[in-house]
Amino acid sequence: MELNKACYTLKELAELLSLNPKTLAVNVTRRPHTMPVPIRIGRQVRFTSESILQFINDQK
Repeated sequence: MELNKACYTLKELAELLSLNPKTLAVNVTRRPHTMPVPIRIGRQVRFTSESILQFINDQK
């Protein structure tokens, strides 16, 4: 998988993983160990391409 951007929003990550954005939003706060490591900027949550790739590799 090739990621073109440095950071992805929650909605973009949901599209990338084919998941519901609301599910990801809940998992960020309630089950953070099941998600790529997020970066928080105020209320905004971003995911780096490195953390997404690491998350995907750990799932294998």
